[in-house]
Amino acid sequence: MPDLTLYGDGTLIYQSGSGDGTRLLETTLPEDAVRELLEDIVDEGFLDFLYEQPAPEGASGPTTFFYGQTRDRANAVSIRGANDLLPEDAGDEFDQYRKVQDFVETLRSLDPVALGGTKSVAYLPESYLTVSTERSEGDVTERVLLGEEADELLQSLGGIADLSLEQLRGPLTLMPDALPSQEVGIAPLLPFYQNFPEFDLQ
Repeated sequence: MPDLTLYGDGTLIYQSGSGDGTRLLETTLPEDAVRELLEDIVDEGFLDFLYEQPAPEGASGPTTFFYGQTRDRANAVSIRGANDLLPEDAGDEFDQYRKVQDFVETLRSLDPVALGGTKSVAYLPESYLTVSTERSEGDVTERVLLGEEADELLQSLGGIADLSLEQLRGPLTLMPDALPSQEVGIAPLLPFYQNFPEFDLQ
């Protein structure tokens, strides 16, 4: 699930936590704020960075994926332990890693209001469903539902407008009485997933 997705027209989709869970919100940033962010990334050479960055010894954090696209070029980078401090003796091979860490920190600390963004509203993305079917103990098959097929099942389950991301990450519903038993999971379908082979839904 992307922490943040920023488009060239200023549309910003981001996660926001509250007492009842984390939700996706949407706002629009002014043109000058978007231009400054993109220029910083491009000027640092991100479009030429290696996709798989070297992992520092002992890195224990999750892998962070960063994708950037301009009118002419695009690039994707993955780094392990973006929140970890690099050892003091880390060499030049970690120069790109350091810059990606800086990019990630800058984007995670964005304040849409301070940047002149519009009032944030709930973002309801197109979704995909996973249906896991257990035919016997240990024999589980999974299929992905997209488009109209997913929409029809969602409507039958009451929709997703009030679900938090924590609920989206877990099973949406259990159908133990189905023969065979089934479990339905849901996740937002965002352009992010199209840019990383690790998240190929097909």
